Amino acid sequence: MYHCPVHICLVGVADGFASVAEAAKPRPSFSHRFRRLEAPDTAAMAEADALFVDVTGHDALAWVRKALEAKKPRTCIVVVAAREQIDELAPLLDRIHDIWVAPLSARELSYRFERWLDRCKRDADAWRDNQYLEATINSIPSLVWYKSKDGIHYKVNDAFCATVNKAKDDVQGRGHAYIWDVEADDPACIESERQVMESESTIVSEETVQTSDGIRLLTTYKSPLYNIDGAVMGTVGVGIDVTQERAFENEIVEKNRTLETIFTTMEC
Repeated sequence: MYHCPVHICLVGVADGFASVAEAAKPRPSFSHRFRRLEAPDTAAMAEADALFVDVTGHDALAWVRKALEAKKPRTCIVVVAAREQIDELAPLLDRIHDIWVAPLSARELSYRFERWLDRCKRDADAWRDNQYLEATINSIPSLVWYKSKDGIHYKVNDAFCATVNKAKDDVQGRGHAYIWDVEADDPACIESERQVMESESTIVSEETVQTSDGIRLLTTYKSPLYNIDGAVMGTVGVGIDVTQERAFENEIVEKNRTLETIFTTMEC
């Protein structure tokens, strides 16, 4: 669905490197545009989405500093350097995405560049999937939350925050009692989540919670979340506020009882 055009700037690289990079096939949803520079150029580097800077035979520290100063905040920098230059670059290593140690054969260049393209694709897919999740959970009126095994909320949606009258930064990383402004965690909530994690199945239940607007009745759907190794790591919950619906139901039941009493006491 998304499209990701990538402007790749090759600074000081040999023709062999440039040929390998330009011959690489863009990953699905990606397109490439290349520009070659013999030396750092601030204006040109500022337009790039990715900078590959070959500092072998040059002032490594000066070249990389210029690239870091010129780049956009999200621009990726990969440095090609001789082994003896790595210590020289030590003050800047935490700002560089990767270092490829020269000399590099054409096969190794191709391998490393292809793996870099794969990493870009994974990052973009993760960004897309996160956008899917955020747009979905924040567009629905139901409460959505993701909790660890020990009951800490790691992610909630906008409806959840509106209900508890707290900002996401104030909710995420906190437990039930703090979020709902009560003295202790709800035993019923703890028990239902324990059952979800032990049975590894979705459990539907009704829970009452105290909010700033009073007591609310929620129909909750809770399911287990898993670690990469398959072990349960927590739960995801969806809460539908049915307070008004239950009030209407009770009102109808009470009216029916009243009518039934009237009918049974009439002589005609």
